[in-house]
Amino acid sequence: MQIPARIQRWIEIDLDALAANCLEVRRHLAENVRLMAVVKANGYGMGSVACARVFEQYAEMLAVTTIEEGIELRLADIKAPILVLAPAAAEEIASYVQFSLTPSIDDIEALQALNDMQSAAYPIHIELDTGMNRTGVKSDDALALLQAAAEMPHIKVEGVFSHLAAAAAADKTSAKAQQKCFEDFLAAAKAKGIDYGMAHLANSAAVLSLPASQFDMVRVGTLLYGQSPCALPADWKLANPWSVKARVLAIHDVKAGETVGYGNDFKAKKAFRAAVVAIGYVDGLTMEPHARSVNFTSACKEFTNSIARLLLKKPKYYALYQGKKLSIVGRVSMQLTVLDISGTDIEIGSVVELPMRRMSANALLARAYKANGEICELRSTAIPQAALE
Repeated sequence: MQIPARIQRWIEIDLDALAANCLEVRRHLAENVRLMAVVKANGYGMGSVACARVFEQYAEMLAVTTIEEGIELRLADIKAPILVLAPAAAEEIASYVQFSLTPSIDDIEALQALNDMQSAAYPIHIELDTGMNRTGVKSDDALALLQAAAEMPHIKVEGVFSHLAAAAAADKTSAKAQQKCFEDFLAAAKAKGIDYGMAHLANSAAVLSLPASQFDMVRVGTLLYGQSPCALPADWKLANPWSVKARVLAIHDVKAGETVGYGNDFKAKKAFRAAVVAIGYVDGLTMEPHARSVNFTSACKEFTNSIARLLLKKPKYYALYQGKKLSIVGRVSMQLTVLDISGTDIEIGSVVELPMRRMSANALLARAYKANGEICELRSTAIPQAALE
């Protein structure tokens, strides 16, 4: 399958790379440890359905954050068990049952609502808050909730879990303290003779650096998508499934002294050949998520990095063509970007690759899925499927 000429920018997803990363994760798990593949946030920007179809071949369970994400997978005929990580509310329980989704439980109301609705045991996972202070039942109350669930005739406790807050940090004190809290809870449950099913705590970072946290199952997300949350050990090999492509729309010469783009921010010191590509900040180019609070230390670090790039003349953003870096010239516009293509054979219609943060990529960008080195499927939420084929 070829990318139609009318598609001017797209993301290529290598399904074989996703499969390879699944196998790489499994290679590093202890014997009999199960894999839960996380496909939240539209499969980390790659398309949740396509990723889930790959992962369900290698993982015992899938995980999403919200019930809407779980429903999307069920409507796409994904058969694997799906755990919804965000805590279920009592009023949502009917939808969990309708779409055969496994709820995370952290309060008695949702638990009771599920038990009252069922005539047979329905699987749940109970979330324990071991120190992240986000969701989950506090450790003082967790055992009572687990006991209540075990005594309900229409509930099956399939698993218990918690989230590690700082498994990627070099200092493992916090992660080990959370693990100890989790282990104490499991020991208390065993002492009372309560079957808690599968225990799962480790995320991607913990799989890399805290092997004792694997328990019965691990929840892995970012590693499956070819990225590491911390330094990747030498015996790990991850494949990159992600690349962003854009076509060249126009080419022209810029004379010395001329400006390029909005605000006249860029003034040419010498003449160069310029190309306009069909991608911009609305697509996610140069967009950076700021999920962390800004403090003095982080502000100093960003300032230092900016000065270093300036002194070393290393641009933060660029394009690639046949392995050569092409400088972005002037401001990145909403849907267009100008490149310096001097010394290349680029012509109108040529395709360049642009680094882009996965979670910042616009969901409207077409996703082209590759297998065995060939495009096998093209999907877009902006263009009807018939127009893509």
